[in-house]
Amino acid sequence: MKPEDPGPIKDKKLKEELKAQYGPMVEDGIKNLQKALDIDPQYDDAMAYMNLLIRERADLADTPEEYKKEVDIADNWVQKALETKKIKAERAMKKNAGGDAQ
Repeated sequence: MKPEDPGPIKDKKLKEELKAQYGPMVEDGIKNLQKALDIDPQYDDAMAYMNLLIRERADLADTPEEYKKEVDIADNWVQKALETKKIKAERAMKKNAGGDAQ
């Protein structure tokens, strides 16, 4: 599979091996990132990593429809991370300019 090829992984045997080997780690990572986001909903780095892990999970999906659904979720995390970074940057600018940081 080339990086530019859309998923999921086509080779069923390979996909099952990868799912068995890495699936639990991916799911555990997603669960831990969700805990971090529950604690700090504006943790933009966690959002960015959530995107990456969900894309890994997408490659292990059973159908192209599941793959697309996962990629859409990952894309939403990218948007949330970018929006949060923008909001934080605006707050920092206001704070440095002497405005209200809230």
